Amino acid sequence: MDSRRVRVARALAVGLAMCASFLALSPSSSEARLDNVTVKAVDMVVVRVQVRAGSDQLVIPSCGADEAQVDHLCGMAVALEVHSDQGWHPAKPTPDMGILGGMPLSKARPKVIPTDGSAAFVYQFAKRVFVIKEGQQARLVVDAWANAEGIGMLAPSVRLVGQSFVIP
Repeated sequence: MDSRRVRVARALAVGLAMCASFLALSPSSSEARLDNVTVKAVDMVVVRVQVRAGSDQLVIPSCGADEAQVDHLCGMAVALEVHSDQGWHPAKPTPDMGILGGMPLSKARPKVIPTDGSAAFVYQFAKRVFVIKEGQQARLVVDAWANAEGIGMLAPSVRLVGQSFVIP
């Protein structure tokens, strides 16, 4: 019986020591800290494209770049289209997810692609934002302008229709 009491006492002592060390390491409410509020995985689709200019230069609005310095296409200058029995049509936003939007094109950085030149871009979206299915054919339609001054003010000079890809 005594050995059992000793084991229980030791277990309680270890538990109290662990709690005390945790409390000692935990910042008080007056100290700066970082709390994880929510952590979740988001199912993103990332499409890398190469835009090639023909006999005229193209200007594409860029809304930032990633770590590899690849420009991101602005959502306001891209349409995601999906294929159905009725042909190609814009992907519908998921009901009750809000209104699609993004950085105003007037705030975007114009990326000039010279005559016969090319530039790489990335477009990404969360699958839950659109009514799309895994395995469905999709494509991007990207707006381009002849000069930077027209972005956001004038209709695009060119609508570039990309090759189809499969929604992963």
